[in-house]
Amino acid sequence: MKKRIVAVTALLAVAALSGVSVSASIPNSVTGEITGCVKNQGGAVRIVDAQAGVNCATDERAVRWPGRGGAATQYFQGNHVNLSHDANQETIVLVGPVLPAGIWEATMIVTVGNNTGQQDNFRCGLFTGSGAPINGGVEGVPGTFGVASLSVPGLVTLTSPERINIQCRHDHALPAGQLVAADSSVRVEQVTSRF
Repeated sequence: MKKRIVAVTALLAVAALSGVSVSASIPNSVTGEITGCVKNQGGAVRIVDAQAGVNCATDERAVRWPGRGGAATQYFQGNHVNLSHDANQETIVLVGPVLPAGIWEATMIVTVGNNTGQQDNFRCGLFTGSGAPINGGVEGVPGTFGVASLSVPGLVTLTSPERINIQCRHDHALPAGQLVAADSSVRVEQVTSRF
């Protein structure tokens, strides 16, 4: 091992003296990823230049993560969307655009207004366009001019082009009165890779 370190150090010194530039491709100039090697025993991490063909040792596992952030997109539904007065009836309050397959981080914000005269727990969350739940939250909302905001993060892998929507419901049947979701938004950002 000492001989290898001495040889690499000597090569770098010769390159520096001869004016040859030595550069690493971290993050990878093609994928944008940073590659690291984690020791199976003890968890020590070292960053490697995978683009130059550097691999992890047999007693290490490779991990990769984005070397730079992606662009985020946010979409809104500013209008009031009436919620069902029936218990546990899902209402889509925001329909997102079709997103390409990949890993997506999403954050939902929605405001619920309840003026039915009866307090209830409202459950709003992120769902795929096919109705699969991503993540959700719950907030108790008073029944007289009650207003509450829910903010929920989520992470989802879309295996094919799909939407990310907001859906809301509540626990009990509610009497007549205004029952709405408003000012809904979802911020999405595609994750190039995760470790």
